[in-house]
Amino acid sequence: MHLSKRWFCFIYFYLYTLMVGYFTMEFFRPHSAVNFYYQFLLAFKPYFLIPYFLHLLAIIVGLLSLAPFYSFLTGIPSFSQQFARWLFFARLGLDLFGRSYDIKSLQALAYHNSLLPVIFAAAYLLISLGSYWAHFMYAFRRRSAL
Repeated sequence: MHLSKRWFCFIYFYLYTLMVGYFTMEFFRPHSAVNFYYQFLLAFKPYFLIPYFLHLLAIIVGLLSLAPFYSFLTGIPSFSQQFARWLFFARLGLDLFGRSYDIKSLQALAYHNSLLPVIFAAAYLLISLGSYWAHFMYAFRRRSAL
């Protein structure tokens, strides 16, 4: 791989890792909007433990998905191919359905301006697309990018 492409991939990995770290920090930080959202819901009904644990699981799977991404870039195996496949599908499902706060935030933006949720969802998709591609290639093709 060309040196500039190699640097671009590692810079992207670093920026994506910062984004995953930010989402993790916001989930666990006591006075964050995400934490307040779930504490507020849990004060009313224990039923809201389900979306809370799904979001927690999405955070954990997001952190675990950094390993196949890094392994794809470096060629160093981290997980078995079968586990990487399960992790890929778990990550995809939890990103779509396991982030109740993010979905509700997009719905709230839609009340203000119907184009804003589309822009934010497209931005998240564009940022995450490279990591999904690398994870897919690691899980199903098992070859290194570099």
